[in-house]
Amino acid sequence: MTERFDAIRAENPDLGFALYALEPGGPVTLEIVTPDGGLFTFKGATAAAAIEAAFPTPSVSPTPPQPTTNVLD
Repeated sequence: MTERFDAIRAENPDLGFALYALEPGGPVTLEIVTPDGGLFTFKGATAAAAIEAAFPTPSVSPTPPQPTTNVLD
């Protein structure tokens, strides 16, 4: 999780990040601040869940099977 968070921060140097939990065992909050002062908040049960809410991992759809040729044609 730390590596992913560090990579996201490195890929977005113009954004400010705060990742915290106020209550032990409580939800984790990820705040992202844009250069113009915009604030985006994401919460999750864990730090990884909050990061995933803000930066979803792209899903990889399976490659459709290639049509087979009929040797009798």
